[in-house]
Amino acid sequence: MYAPGEFRFRATYSAGFRAPGLDELYYHYYSVNRGKPQISFGNQDLKPEKSHYFSLNAEYRTQMIAVSLTGFINRINDMVVKENIDVNDASLVMLKREFPEMTDAEASKLVSYALYQNSDKGDIKGVQLNVSANLFPGFNLSTNYAYTYARTKSGEEWTPLERSIRHTATIAANYHHAWKRYRLNVNLNGRLQSKTYYPGYEDAPGYGIWNLYTTHTFDVARWALIEPSIGIDNIFNRVDRRIDSATRKYALYSPGTMLVVGLKVKFK
Repeated sequence: MYAPGEFRFRATYSAGFRAPGLDELYYHYYSVNRGKPQISFGNQDLKPEKSHYFSLNAEYRTQMIAVSLTGFINRINDMVVKENIDVNDASLVMLKREFPEMTDAEASKLVSYALYQNSDKGDIKGVQLNVSANLFPGFNLSTNYAYTYARTKSGEEWTPLERSIRHTATIAANYHHAWKRYRLNVNLNGRLQSKTYYPGYEDAPGYGIWNLYTTHTFDVARWALIEPSIGIDNIFNRVDRRIDSATRKYALYSPGTMLVVGLKVKFK
């Protein structure tokens, strides 16, 4: 790190090693989700992952504002990925033998199963920007944006890394103030993201969700505080309304706009 005045400049390198997890080695999983059977197998022949990570960061910070920009790249060898394998007549016989609880009706809906394997390489690179500002007393505005390009290579083919998201952003505005025996805290926050990649399935579309929360603190006695709260989840009623199918994946599970209320009693 080099730190002239209100600036900070950082360079980072790290080497990584990750042994396969117990689930990746020994998974023997069967479930039915929304009428669709799901099967995953571990693989005891998996190799450990090894990685090389590099990043460069520049930061400017004062009492009013902080800005940070980071670029990074992570190169992974023998990356553990979950590969979707198409079901044929021979594999269907094997799957019914492995999971005798699977009914014929469920087996007829099975189009693929998942197996943990080592890909040749993983490549994850991107840029992250963070900005935080204290615009006036009691009010803070912060935002974070990240661009991530994540791929995995098996043979000569590069594919997007499962569940990777290219663009993500979070925005938060917070205001707090106290009037004698009463304190108010208001928080407005949002998360926005582009589509989520699911190789072998249908990608999940992007979305943006905004939430508003308020907390009210009343100093009612020498021995206690009362703290009611009220808020709204998913203000704009953002819902994934696609009709379900065997190849459909989801990133947004919110059922829609919800009112959230709570009450705390804090003893001094």
